[in-house]
Amino acid sequence: MVTKRAQEICAVLVRLAAPDLSPKQLFDAVRQEFPDATRKEIVRAAFLAVITTADADCNKARKLQSFALAERPVAGTEI
Repeated sequence: MVTKRAQEICAVLVRLAAPDLSPKQLFDAVRQEFPDATRKEIVRAAFLAVITTADADCNKARKLQSFALAERPVAGTEI
């Protein structure tokens, strides 16, 4: 189930995703709007953003996918 908060973070990610932003810059920009969001929440919202934008804007979906993969935790680490 997708929460309202995940949808809100997703909308911000879609709005902010641009080819010239690094994953860290995008993460920091999302954190400015959602200072209490966890890395896990942001990564989940990023994967949601990939799904929701894939048909409409494949370049943005690729950028969001790269972000989500770069920010996801490495196996064996805690979020």
